Amino acid sequence: MRILGFQIRATGPSVPARRAGRLVWLGLPTLAALPLAIGTLAASEPVRRLRIGVQRDSAPLAFVNTAGQPDGFTPALLQEAARIGGFEVELVPGWWRNLLSDLADRKIDVLADTVITPERKQTMDFSIVHTTTSGVVYFRPGATPLRRTEDFRGRRLAGLGGTIALGHALSHPEWGATVVRYDSLKEVLDATARGDCDGAIFTSILGAKVSDTTGLRKILVEDIVHSYHLAVPKGDSETLALLNEALARLKHNGTYDRLFARWIGPIEPRPVRWTGILTYAIPATLLILGLAGVIAWQRRMLATVGRHAAALRQSRQELEDTNEKLEEAIARANHMALSAELANSAKSTFLATMSHEIRTPMNGVIGMTGLLLDTPLTAEQRTLANTVRQSAESLLTIINDILDFSKIEAGQLKFEANPFDLREVIEGCLASIAERAHSRNLELVCRIAEDVPLHLVGDAVRFNQVLLNLAGNAVKFTHHGEIVVAVSQTFLGARRVRLRIEVRDTGIGLSPEQQAILFRPFVQADRSTARKYGGTGLGLAISRQLVERMQGEIGVESTPGVGSTFWFTADFPLQESPPPTTALPAASAGTRALVVDDNASSRDALLAQLRTWQVPAAASADGAAAVAELRRAASTGEPYSVVFLDQLMPGLDGLELARAIKDAPSCGQPRLVLLTSLGQNLERTELDLAGVGRCLVKPVRHSHLLEALRDATPGAKPSPAVIEQPTTRQLDLNVLVAEDNPVNQNVTRMQLRKLGCRCVVVENGAAALAAVQRGGYDVVLMDGQMPEVDGFEATRRIRAWEQERSHRGGAPAPIRIIAMTANAMIGDREECLAAGMDDYLSKPVRPAELAAALARSVPPARERSALQPAAVAAE
Repeated sequence: MRILGFQIRATGPSVPARRAGRLVWLGLPTLAALPLAIGTLAASEPVRRLRIGVQRDSAPLAFVNTAGQPDGFTPALLQEAARIGGFEVELVPGWWRNLLSDLADRKIDVLADTVITPERKQTMDFSIVHTTTSGVVYFRPGATPLRRTEDFRGRRLAGLGGTIALGHALSHPEWGATVVRYDSLKEVLDATARGDCDGAIFTSILGAKVSDTTGLRKILVEDIVHSYHLAVPKGDSETLALLNEALARLKHNGTYDRLFARWIGPIEPRPVRWTGILTYAIPATLLILGLAGVIAWQRRMLATVGRHAAALRQSRQELEDTNEKLEEAIARANHMALSAELANSAKSTFLATMSHEIRTPMNGVIGMTGLLLDTPLTAEQRTLANTVRQSAESLLTIINDILDFSKIEAGQLKFEANPFDLREVIEGCLASIAERAHSRNLELVCRIAEDVPLHLVGDAVRFNQVLLNLAGNAVKFTHHGEIVVAVSQTFLGARRVRLRIEVRDTGIGLSPEQQAILFRPFVQADRSTARKYGGTGLGLAISRQLVERMQGEIGVESTPGVGSTFWFTADFPLQESPPPTTALPAASAGTRALVVDDNASSRDALLAQLRTWQVPAAASADGAAAVAELRRAASTGEPYSVVFLDQLMPGLDGLELARAIKDAPSCGQPRLVLLTSLGQNLERTELDLAGVGRCLVKPVRHSHLLEALRDATPGAKPSPAVIEQPTTRQLDLNVLVAEDNPVNQNVTRMQLRKLGCRCVVVENGAAALAAVQRGGYDVVLMDGQMPEVDGFEATRRIRAWEQERSHRGGAPAPIRIIAMTANAMIGDREECLAAGMDDYLSKPVRPAELAAALARSVPPARERSALQPAAVAAE
C-alpha cells in the first residue's frame, strides 16, 4: 500500500522491530506522521495467523520433543515459511486421525504432511510438494536386489505398522507381493535377516534413521515416490496461495535444502555400520601404540580408505543413475498418459461422427420401409420389404453394440435408479420379439415365480437390454420348439432382492469349447466361414459387463442339439411404497378356468398366472380332452366359467374347438378366450360365429389376462369379441419439422400424417425460429445439425424470444420442442435438454417412439380417447 510517499505493509496492532524494516522511506520531509500511518494501517490489516496441524510421532518429519513442543523438519519449515511469508503459525500437534477430523471441522486451518488421494481431493485442496521421499528396501546380502515394484511379484515384504510405506504397499495388490505387518522395527529387520521375508520396505526418510545391526543391504526402489503436501479445506484459495508463495521462496533461497540436510540428510544406499568401524578401530589403536607397525597399518588404512572412496563414488553414481531413470520413467508415463488421452478423445470423436453419419440414412431406410409395409403389397413385395427392414435393424443393432461397448470401455456408461415394474419390463421385452418367434412357429413363454417382488428400483433399460439380448439370441438359434423366460428370487431381504433370470431354448446348443469363449468381445460360438447366424459377438460381452454393474453374474448351461439355458442374476432395492396389487372383484370368487394348450410350458405359465388371483384352474393338452373335462365339470354342478383356447393345436385348432364347445350345451357354455400369435388376422364375424368373446396375443400379458377374467365373472354382461391388436393413437397437432435431409423430411412428414398430425417442414434453425414467431404450432421436431443455424442455437433463440415476450406480459405457454437427432452418444440427451429442448428422440425414429413423444405434447383439452386399429389408420 502506498500512502503519501510511504510503501507500507500492515503488520497488526503493533509493529515489532523485525517488521519495522518493511517501511521504505521515499522522501517525506519529516518522520512525524510515520507512527500514525503505521498504527492506522496496522489496525485495518492484522497479521494472518494460521493453525497448522502436525503429527505427534512421525520423526524426522514431525514429532513432539522432550520439552513437549512440535519439532522436526516440517515444523522448522513452517516457521521459516511464516517468517518469509508475513504470517504467523500456531503448530497444533496431534494424532493423524484427529487432525483429519479437526481440518474437516475447521478447528485447524492447514494439515501438514498430507498425501493426495482421490477421496481427499473431494474435500481438500493441496499445496505444492513440500517434501518428497522414495521407497527403500532392506534385503539380505547375496539376495536379488528389489530395484522396482515389478521385482516384488511373488515376494514377501515386511512392513512396520503405521508407516506410510506399509499403507502404500497394502494399497497396491497389483505388485503381486505378500505384505506382512510387524509392530516393531526390530521384528521387521530380524524377519528379513532370518529369511522369513525377502525384504523390508520403508520410505527413504525413515530408512535414513533405521539402525541396522543385522548386516542387511539397502537399496532405493526406482518407481516408488511419496510426495507430501500442505492441505487446506476445499475452496480456501487465499490460504493456499499464501502457503505456495512461501514454500516456493524457501526452495529458491536455499532454506529448504538447509533444513532438509539438518533433519533428514542424504539417503545412503549402503549405511555405515558400527561393525565396520570397530574392524578398523583396533588396527588404528595398534598404529598409535606400536611404532613398529606404523607404516604397515598406514598402508592398510590408506588402501581401506581408497576402497571406501571408490565405493562411495560408485554409490553416488548409482544414486544419480537411479534419479535419472526415475525422471525418464516419469516423463515416459506422462507421455503415455497424454497419448492415451488423445487416443481416447480421437476414438470418441470418430465413433460419434460415424454414429451420426450412419444413423441419418438409417432413419430413411427404416422409416420408409416401415411406411412401405403399411401399404398393400404382394406377397413377394412384402417379403422383400421385410428383408430390407430386418437387415437395417441388424445393422442398427451392430452400431448400438459398438457404441455400448465403447462406452463401457471408457467408463462412461451410467446406470439410473428409478422405480419400475418387473413384470411390465419382461412382458414388454418379450412383446418386442414375439413376431420373430411366432414367424418361426416358436412358443414364447414367460414364468415369474409367485414369491418374486415386482416393484423394484434400478435401471430398467439396462435390465431390458440384457434380457432382450439373451431372448433375441434364443430366437436366432432356435428353429423349432419353445423359448421360456423364467424368473425366480434367490435372496429376499427387507430392502433388497436378488433375482435369477433364465432364458431356456430348444435350439442348436453349445459345446463346452464354445461355452468357454462365449462372453468374450468380438468372439462368436459359430466361427465358420459361412457365419450362418451373423452378428458382432459383442452382445454377450456387453451383457456380462452390464450384469456385473448390477452386482450379478451371467452364465450358460447347454447341450449340443438339445438346447441352452442362459441365466443371469441381478440385485435390486425394493420400492419403499409400492403401488397396490390389482385383484379380481369379489364377484369373481366363483370363477373357474380351463386352459387348453398342447405346449406344456405355455399351459404351466398360464396356470401360474391364474393362481396369483386364487382362480381354480385345470388344463388339457388337446381338444378332445378339453370337451370331456367340460362335460364332466358341468355334470357335477361345477362348470368352468372361462376357457382359454390356444389357436395353433394339432387336431382341433382353437376356433374349431370353440365351435364344438358352443354347439354342445353339455359343456356348460363358458366364456371362450382365444390365444393367438402376433400377426394372425382373425375376422370379427368368424370369432362371433365360434362364440369367442376375446382374443389375447401370446405371451399373454398379466393385465390382459386380468381383463379377460373380469369379463368371465359370473353374471357379467356378455360383450362382443375383443381382438387385442396393435393400435395407433390419432393426434390432433400442428407440428413444425426442422430437418435439412430431404429423405428424413419425407419420412417424418409421412409418419406424422399417419398419426393424424399436420406438419410444415423447414430446412434450418433460422427458418424454424421465424416459423415459431409467426405462431400456429403445438410442437417442434428439431434436428441437431443443420446449416446456417443448428438446432441447439435455434432452440436457445426461441427460448430467449419467449422469455422476452413473457416480460412484456400476456405471452402464451412455451412451445414444446422435441430433439430428433442422430447424436446418440453419452451426454447428447443432456446437451439437448440443456439447450432448452423438452424431449429427445434418437434416429432412426420408430413410429411408436414418435407417437409417445407427441402424445406427451397433446394439450389436455384436446386429448382424444378413441383408439383406432392400425390397419384403419394407415394410409
